[in-house]
Amino acid sequence: MILWLIRHGQTKGNREYRYVGVTDEGILPEEKERLCRKGQETTFQPSLVFVSPARRCLETAQCLFPYVPGTEEGMLHDPLLAQDSFPHASGHDEKRAQFIVVPEFMEMNFGAFEYKTYQEINADPDPAHRAA
Repeated sequence: MILWLIRHGQTKGNREYRYVGVTDEGILPEEKERLCRKGQETTFQPSLVFVSPARRCLETAQCLFPYVPGTEEGMLHDPLLAQDSFPHASGHDEKRAQFIVVPEFMEMNFGAFEYKTYQEINADPDPAHRAA
């Protein structure tokens, strides 16, 4: 078994050094283009792609693994539904991979810090939000 852990492509918030947790932004257009090119070039074909429901993660997975159904119908939203999809049975079709959206993979909520930069947090008049 081979397990790859892949971080999502760059977002506007990443580029601006923001704390991006539950803010659901997609990847940058140039990043999407780069990752989709990489997906067309790769020969690696996973049986399963477990992915966070965050848009940035779904877009990254759809670019890197373009042969996996990219529509909502191609995504399972409960990992338990995919038990029969594991490549343990003989005759498993490697080309029929699918995304399995795992809600528990969603990034944490940064609360008052969500989508702010360090400078914005440090400039906040609330002393609880400033670095010591």
